[in-house]
Amino acid sequence: DGYINVDASLAKSWNLAELAKLGFTWEVYNVTNTPRFDVGTLNTALTQSSLGFYSSMLTQYRHMQFGLRLDF
Repeated sequence: DGYINVDASLAKSWNLAELAKLGFTWEVYNVTNTPRFDVGTLNTALTQSSLGFYSSMLTQYRHMQFGLRLDF
C-alpha cells in the first residue's frame, strides 16, 4: 500500500543566429505509471461475483506534455 510518484522534465534550448532563441521542454508526470488502488472501494460482499476487486484508483495514469517556445 505504499505510494510512489516520480515526475521528470527535460529541456533544451538553441540560439538561432543573434535574433532568436528556440526552447523545447518535455515533462512527464507519474513516470513509473504505478497504480495505487483506493482501499476504501474494495468490494468485500461475499454474495457478489466482484469480491476482492477495487472500484477506483487514487493515482492518475502517466501524463506527458511538450512545449516549444521561440524568444525574439
